[in-house]
Amino acid sequence: MQWFFAAAFLLFATILPGQSRNTQRTILDRLESADYGDRAWGAYRAAEEGRTELVPKIIPLLGLRDPRLQAVAFDALIRLGADMPKLPPIEIVAAQQLDPVVIVLSRHPERHTDFLLRLLDRPLTSVQWEAINSLLCTAPPHGFAARLLREWKIKFVLTVHGKTAYARWPEGSGDGAIVLGPDRGPTFAGFPPIFSYALHRFIESGDNALVKEPVPIYFGRGQTYIPDTSDVDREAAPFDYLRYLAGTAKNDPTVRLPSDPKFEWVDADKYGADAAQLLEGVRKTVRVIVERLMDRGLLTAAEARSGPQIEVTVYDARGTRGARLPMIDWRLRR
Repeated sequence: MQWFFAAAFLLFATILPGQSRNTQRTILDRLESADYGDRAWGAYRAAEEGRTELVPKIIPLLGLRDPRLQAVAFDALIRLGADMPKLPPIEIVAAQQLDPVVIVLSRHPERHTDFLLRLLDRPLTSVQWEAINSLLCTAPPHGFAARLLREWKIKFVLTVHGKTAYARWPEGSGDGAIVLGPDRGPTFAGFPPIFSYALHRFIESGDNALVKEPVPIYFGRGQTYIPDTSDVDREAAPFDYLRYLAGTAKNDPTVRLPSDPKFEWVDADKYGADAAQLLEGVRKTVRVIVERLMDRGLLTAAEARSGPQIEVTVYDARGTRGARLPMIDWRLRR
């Protein structure tokens, strides 16, 4: 009886390692197959079994220009926690499947700052634009702060009202997001289940954080891809990234912009004085940000003169209007 158990144990011990090697060979065979379905199954199985050593075999699948195979390969790379080397295939894929590209690059954004900067020159959704800028903030490359400063436009609506009351400027209804739908997507003969990834601004059950600051972005996985359709003002948004790069807290009183300024109309002199005070407050905020960026080596003196711009919309809510509002030169002129 003891001899029987010893023999059984020996047989068990010799079979398991062999089975593991056979599985490994099967996955490798599939990844190197001429059939795209086989290759997709190889990538899928590699992710299912956590075989990170097969990542170099999965990455070339992105360059085969089959969207089904590319989707499975991206799914495998993301699930395996892989980083993306700077290889030509990523340039091929980025135009059509940008969300998973950004997710893979987020593993080590400091290794891909040049590529992330180039992505900002492509057509992007708002959430893609925010995600890339937030990733670049984690390891800001040369010229990034200057680009943000140049693109920054300070916008606000100034309401001028009488002594008794003023009309409230219409407020927006906010924005929303559409995220991944239920796990019921198309199936393709010979291919494993195909999953898609979507970036979005609002966290949902089962989501992962892509980046937490300065603008938090999340991503979800599902078999139905519906992009995030929320919108952002890309001219005003650089303020959040510049403030983060400058190392200023959101509640720092020295770095604050008017959100809904209101002037009470008395006469032209008072209006001019109020406008000058408002402009000086904006100039002070810009100066603080620029000086701190320069102290951190993120901005040169020449780059500091490239922006921002300012756009002021004046809403005359005086009711029975008398004289026209005086013209104000709203240029910053730091």
